[in-house]
Amino acid sequence: ERARSGERRLFLLAGEPGIGKTRLAAHFGRLAHADGAAVLYGQCYEEAILPYQPFVEALRHYVLSSSSATLRVQVGANSSISSV
Repeated sequence: ERARSGERRLFLLAGEPGIGKTRLAAHFGRLAHADGAAVLYGQCYEEAILPYQPFVEALRHYVLSSSSATLRVQVGANSSISSV
């Protein structure tokens, strides 16, 4: 409900391999997306190539598919976006 009212939320999911984290996250993501939420996805690999790889993956598509004006509004006063 707080996210629906405009409050930004971030969830991190952790646990032992094979306990259903990916399935739970995918299910929750589908429900949130169906409810109108922007859902970003990134995942960890045993041999990460990039630092902060899950965050890079989660943000890459969103940033590349959004206009500079939209990103500027969403980032607010901290924005240094000139063009995307």
